[in-house]
Amino acid sequence: MRILMLHNRYLQHGGEDVTVEEQAALLRSYGHEVTLLLWDNQTIAQQSLWRTAVETLWSSTAHRLVKEHLASHAYDVVHIHNFFPLASPAVHYAAQSRGIPVIQTLHNYRLMCLNGLFLRAGEPCETCLRRSWPWPGVIHRCYRNSLPGSVVVAAMLATHRVLKTWQRQVDLFVALSQFARKKFLQAGLPPSRLKVLPHFVYPDPGTDKTPQERECVLFIGRLEKAKGIDVLLTAWQALQSQIPLCVIGDGPLASTVRAAEKKAHVRWLGWRPREEVIAYLQRAHLLVVPSRAYETFGRVVVEAFAAGTPVLVSNHGALAELVTPEKTGWHFPSANSAALAERLRQALHDPTALRRMGETARRVYETHYTARQGYMRLMEAYQQAINLHQEREKEPLH
Repeated sequence: MRILMLHNRYLQHGGEDVTVEEQAALLRSYGHEVTLLLWDNQTIAQQSLWRTAVETLWSSTAHRLVKEHLASHAYDVVHIHNFFPLASPAVHYAAQSRGIPVIQTLHNYRLMCLNGLFLRAGEPCETCLRRSWPWPGVIHRCYRNSLPGSVVVAAMLATHRVLKTWQRQVDLFVALSQFARKKFLQAGLPPSRLKVLPHFVYPDPGTDKTPQERECVLFIGRLEKAKGIDVLLTAWQALQSQIPLCVIGDGPLASTVRAAEKKAHVRWLGWRPREEVIAYLQRAHLLVVPSRAYETFGRVVVEAFAAGTPVLVSNHGALAELVTPEKTGWHFPSANSAALAERLRQALHDPTALRRMGETARRVYETHYTARQGYMRLMEAYQQAINLHQEREKEPLH
């Protein structure tokens, strides 16, 4: 199969970027031809704000680039990951104009929410979920706390809702969890064209650490309020554990983490290469994912499962769907640092339960999240997109 994969990279390399890279590598390992067409947000600093605003609504440059690729090579499917802001929905039109099936992975809630997180003032917010014009997001400056930026993103969403871009230019949408699928259905996406396709872990990191070799509690992610790092640090300070809390990541709350190193047993490691992240997962007693925001999946959770590490998560969004309490980890009430501290205390005082849940987590990975299973599901999605595209082509024009 020949696949054109489109992705707008983020300023800070994250889970979506890793997913795109791993999908491309996995498909190539099975003999498929994958072309990666990438945009990079690093280039935004080199152009005017006006140009970026225009490109967010419709990038004629991206539209032309995709059409040229499709004209010069024969592709079976176009797989769009992140199109915001530089690629824009123009890439969907370019693919459909060439008669190529289009699949869109929904990594975040951008089609319904200006910041893509369903989060405002540190709390889940669904105010714009069913609105054709997301004006509350503009009023609250939900995109980077910027009024001009929020206006631009709201205009992009409203424009493409009016144009029915998502109904007409995408053959199949991919949600990463049942929770995310439910939200997109509430927003009006057609259920027959909305498939759940969870992440996989590739390659398999394996689990080679005994319980005696496990040495820390681990947080991995961007250091910002949405990820709940402040909740975890407050809980950890109250816990006063002799086990270190290792924090991998960087972001706006880096100074808060640095200050916590002086008050509690915290080690801030900054960003680390993927190999080191996996190594820390393999030697962690427990991974903590305290997100305030609704996660669409929680990639780091299944990476922990692959390493045989149980996970403690906020009790909402896809995180609660991934982790089964008392089987592969625990839940705690989102943003409740006291409850998190108590749950951490109970977990760390029961090494037998930690070992048992780590073993169960590994079995869950082997059953649901291996590369082989990810590959099979991805190929099913591509075939479904092709079939849906062919059915739509047969429909009479109105």
